[in-house]
This record gives sequence, C-alpha cells and structure tokens, in this order.
Amino acid sequence: MIDLEQLAPEKQFDFWLGEWDVCWGDDQHGSNRVTRILGSRVIQENFNGAPAMEFQGKSLSVYSPRLGQWQQTWVDNEGNYWHFLGGVQNRQMILATDDVVDGRPLKLRMIFYNIDHDQLDWRWERSDDGGQTWQEKWHIHYQRKDTL
Repeated sequence: MIDLEQLAPEKQFDFWLGEWDVCWGDDQHGSNRVTRILGSRVIQENFNGAPAMEFQGKSLSVYSPRLGQWQQTWVDNEGNYWHFLGGVQNRQMILATDDVVDGRPLKLRMIFYNIDHDQLDWRWERSDDGGQTWQEKWHIHYQRKDTL
C-alpha cells in the first residue's frame, strides 16, 4: 500500500496517473486515463464507461497550497458539474462537495482507498443528513494497464 501521508501534498494524487481498466457491478468495464498537464501542475482525468455504459466524464485536479487542499472540478455527459475539496485522511484521498437535489441539501464524496501501484478502489457516496451517515452509490475497482 502506498502511504500518501508520507508524500509532499502536491504529489499525493500521483498514484492515480496512468491508463486504467475500471470495473464495477456485475462485471461491467470501462477505462480511465489520468495524466499531468499544464506544466505538471494539473491532473486531468478522462473517464469512459464504454462498453458497459455511455457515461463519460472529465475532471481537473490541482493542489492549492493556499487552501492546503486538493480541488477537483468534474463534468460529464449527463450535465453534472461539481467542485470538490479535500485531501489525504487515514491513507485515503477523500474529496467532498455540497449539492442540492429536488430542493434538498446533501453531501457527496469520493474516496480513493486500498491504493497500491497497480490497483486501487474508488467509492462514490451520498449523505442526506449533513455527513453523519453515508450511503455507497458506486464502487469502482481500478487495475493499471500501464504507466504514463
């Protein structure tokens, strides 16, 4: 396991760089390509749910020394846009945001965990009670294709 807490903050997302096979549910597969861009200061994600689903998304992540946190902007082909904040906690990368659905406030978060050089797990969670309890909505297992 990679100990993210031992890395410089701006390097804590490097585990995610590369070409990935991703799988979820009952043997559904897609891919994710994660690279550094803009002078290696920004991490760009290109998620493709095909062939399992037509879902596609992109994110840009950057470490903000001013905030002492990672920031991520996510957009996808379903019209979603979120701005996440977070960082490393207990050997996991956790990014969260607030949202409103049907007029009700809620919290969303993603958790990267079981992080190793060639694989990791990712969980998408939702809280309807201000973060006191969380419901897992999607779990993805990443398996590295190669290193960029």
